[in-house]
Amino acid sequence: MRKVLLIIGILVLVACAFSLAAAILNGYGYHNVVDGSASLYARLHRRMIIYSVSTAFLAVAGTVCIIIQSKI
Repeated sequence: MRKVLLIIGILVLVACAFSLAAAILNGYGYHNVVDGSASLYARLHRRMIIYSVSTAFLAVAGTVCIIIQSKI
């Protein structure tokens, strides 16, 4: 059980890193697009927020898995 929780925790933290990268790229696009339509700005902003929230959730979930694994 310990190894399974460790593997799950590491995989979730890797997914967290990818989600953070996606949030940063969408934020970069949102702030640096010069001649986009309103719908493009709305999509980029929505994706930036969604990926930021999912990053926080995944970081907490991965940390909890690793902490529980170390306590068992």
